[in-house]
Amino acid sequence: MNRTSWLVVILTVVAMVVTDFPGRRDANAQGSGPGFAGPGAIIGDPDGTLVVIDNDKTVFRVLPNTGDRTILSSDGIGSDLTDIAREASGTFVAVDGDLDAVVRIDPATGTRTVISGCPQAGDPCPVFLVGSGDPFRRLVSIAVVGGALVVVDFEAQAVVRVDLSTGNRTILSDATTGSGPGLEEPMGIAVQSNGFLAVVDFALDAVVEIDPDTGNRRILSGCPQAPDPCPEPLVGLGPFFLRPIDLVVRPDRTLAVLDSDLGAIVGVDPITGDRRILSDAATGGPVFLDPSGLEVDRNRRLFVADRVRRAIIQVNPASGTRQIISQAPALNISPGTGTYTASQSFDVALFLEGGIDSVFITSAVLNGTEMRDTLDSCERRLTGNGVIIRCADANTLFGLNPGKNRFDVRLDANLAGGGIAQLRKVVFWYIDGESEGN
Repeated sequence: MNRTSWLVVILTVVAMVVTDFPGRRDANAQGSGPGFAGPGAIIGDPDGTLVVIDNDKTVFRVLPNTGDRTILSSDGIGSDLTDIAREASGTFVAVDGDLDAVVRIDPATGTRTVISGCPQAGDPCPVFLVGSGDPFRRLVSIAVVGGALVVVDFEAQAVVRVDLSTGNRTILSDATTGSGPGLEEPMGIAVQSNGFLAVVDFALDAVVEIDPDTGNRRILSGCPQAPDPCPEPLVGLGPFFLRPIDLVVRPDRTLAVLDSDLGAIVGVDPITGDRRILSDAATGGPVFLDPSGLEVDRNRRLFVADRVRRAIIQVNPASGTRQIISQAPALNISPGTGTYTASQSFDVALFLEGGIDSVFITSAVLNGTEMRDTLDSCERRLTGNGVIIRCADANTLFGLNPGKNRFDVRLDANLAGGGIAQLRKVVFWYIDGESEGN
């Protein structure tokens, strides 16, 4: 591809002019407190709050009715938390895919303790191996069953039982334990009202039911679709799963499955395996951009964590309509700090995420030069997730030089729900000064 000018850059920045944006938006900034970087797993607490793993490390507590966010745990052991569950005592347990361990989190102090697993060679584990049994290989999800834990090991293609008191590990179901179709790429796990386990497998495109005593497996709903590695006939009627990643058991004992490729929540009858769409782009509200976690609370409400939106979305269980309930405004500059080749063309796209009534850029400085007036000519429009300002032919506008370029943006965002958010972002672009050619 021919590249002219200086640099291919799509800058995810934000409105650098004073402007009003009338009209309704899909996404609104909701709630106070520190913003999400990329919310993933989500569970409900009996006190009515939601507990959310953010950016694979920080654990937030969220008030569903206000969207307010507080940090429950942010430091200590673990930086790749992939799922979280609650013990009967009120403490939380999470699986860490980097440590290959189960970590307990004190809800009062945020202190984290390894209760099963690690170390293995190469693991950044600060403790000695806890518990006996085969080591974990790649943990992705967790559930509490009575006085034990069950965890899904993606790489081992297994469900493992963990003794809460000792940390000892026992294979509950895998290729050599239990009969039935083998797990291929197991993800989310839930405990049904009858005590049987339900696991979504996004290679099989199915929900797999597992007997907790024998480890026997059967397809509860879904597959086959070519080229799925599914050895069983299709179970249940309704839309096919495309990439099921998480599931919950609803109060009426049916299942709700989060499918990231469908961009939908799919209801599943555990008796027949029949599937129906509970919520998708057609039912109303902001579409799911990168749904990563699903939960149902004591009031039967469904909640989805969306990494790209950096938000928690509430789903009406009857109508399927969706509403963002917790999302902080965010300013980003992408591709961010990095090294780029000269002789490349580039545009600049400016984004402010969240509901905005107006934006005032207090400062937009490139290499010591104020750029607010320069950006006044850029195209402005609303998106489903905020505001976009796109500047074509940015080389003419910015004139980036070989070497180090510093771009510092500061702004005040007047939020649709009231209040002002002050945001800042700084990036460094290193231009190597050499022509890339064709």
